[in-house]
Amino acid sequence: MNYDIAISFAGEDREIASQIASLLKKRNISVFYDDYEKHKLWGVNLYDHLSDVYKNKAKYCLMIISQNYANKNWTNLERENAQARAFEENKEYILPLRLDNTEIPGLPKTIGYLSLRENSIENIVNIIELKLNESSDPIMQPQQEKTKIRIPNIKKEFSERKQDIFLDETFKFIKNYFHQASAALRKDYPEIDIDIIDVHNFKFLVRLYKAEKSINNCKIWLSRNFRRKQILISEGDFSIDNDNSHIGGLSVAINDNNLCLESDIFGYNNFDMNEKYLSKEKAAEYFWLRFLKPLEY
Repeated sequence: MNYDIAISFAGEDREIASQIASLLKKRNISVFYDDYEKHKLWGVNLYDHLSDVYKNKAKYCLMIISQNYANKNWTNLERENAQARAFEENKEYILPLRLDNTEIPGLPKTIGYLSLRENSIENIVNIIELKLNESSDPIMQPQQEKTKIRIPNIKKEFSERKQDIFLDETFKFIKNYFHQASAALRKDYPEIDIDIIDVHNFKFLVRLYKAEKSINNCKIWLSRNFRRKQILISEGDFSIDNDNSHIGGLSVAINDNNLCLESDIFGYNNFDMNEKYLSKEKAAEYFWLRFLKPLEY
């Protein structure tokens, strides 16, 4: 077997999966987490590869259960292979971590689980470590006691091109997030209208109306110059073409050997955003909530 733990999760719950994977890795626990395997997954038949991982390659499958998890095709594939493994071996293999009370087909209600509402992520990882240490069938049973080698954390380098690609992908994700979130908001609140206007591939405007009255405007764009590359935002009154005025932006940063985002936006801490580093999902959520702030009461 190649992994101690294979994490199965929905994309919407990636932030939780990422934090768990990072802590496991720091404790020298081998973990299958897709972001760590991009070079291996590139170009392969994902259906066959993921089926093999979740059925044959791990000691345990950590299944992060949520409403999002229940509705995804890829998580259903991972779940079905994990359940086939558990059925064939007739012993514990799936470790359910619940984010809510969603029922998962084929997963007995009587199976023991942990809840993130009752445990911190660090506590979850502590329990996983205990589970592995107490296992009577370790992944690689040594023939004799081996000296434990301590390897220091080595800083990972990211090329300028990789950072540019990450920033491009983040901008596209934010724009797509606004489209999807706007559609969902209009469905629940018909009196609210949101217009999204593409200026060009890397700049768009968003206008917010309530009962036909203008409530807020913002401009989000990707800025590249010799000094800095950022995703910038303006609110209120602004020039569409003049990009010198803004309230701040998101820059590429490196945290725990992963690319992420760092904010220098005015008023950032007023939005209960205590994280120094953001994923692209968190960045999109922050921009969206900031845009809707005038609707709050």
